[in-house]
Amino acid sequence: MMMTMGAAIRVANTPETTVNMVKKGAKMVRIAADVSPRLYRELVTEVSLEKSALRAMAMGIAPATVRESERVVASIREVLMRHGWRVALTFLASPGEVDLGGLSGTPGLVLLVTRTPRHGPLTVHALTDRLETHPFGYRQPLKGEPLVDPAAIEVVFVPGVLFAVNGGRLGRGKGYFDKLLSTLHPRPYLIGATLDRRVVSKLPMTESDVYMDAITTESGFREAHAIASS
Repeated sequence: MMMTMGAAIRVANTPETTVNMVKKGAKMVRIAADVSPRLYRELVTEVSLEKSALRAMAMGIAPATVRESERVVASIREVLMRHGWRVALTFLASPGEVDLGGLSGTPGLVLLVTRTPRHGPLTVHALTDRLETHPFGYRQPLKGEPLVDPAAIEVVFVPGVLFAVNGGRLGRGKGYFDKLLSTLHPRPYLIGATLDRRVVSKLPMTESDVYMDAITTESGFREAHAIASS
């Protein structure tokens, strides 16, 4: 069933899926440039500990089902039609993540994916069937596949462990995706692709973390500021 643009994303608020499980709370931390080096280190350490606790908590969240992934894909297709985007950076799901494989074959849509090299930043490639399995379990383009200029990307479907209603995102801790997103010029539209049960009220964020413009789940698509104000 096609999801409507107005469908509200339900925010997880159960004890198992709320950031309040973290002892100090998951307050947003914006690190100012003028703080002392010592205070900076303390803040970074505090945020890192909160993020680690949240990742550990999120391990208990049920994985995405085939039906849920299909509903997320349906929502994304509606957004693509509305905006007319033709070049999208997507992701190949890790175990348990929303599977966006259903976007393949969408008329007029060019899908790109990243590759995690042994050293250095993520690289961008066209999505083909020439794939290998990364040691972390996800699929990626083979080494040596042609590079694609990231400037062509119009929209990015972003994976994550958890997302916040204001567009905050918690990744797996390596920082690869945030580094890539921060270098994209012109800046594409960023959509967190996830499940209702992985959307929480707040997440700890630092200046190097990138906020999403919107979040889409099995309940539908909403811009991040609209979710936060609803």
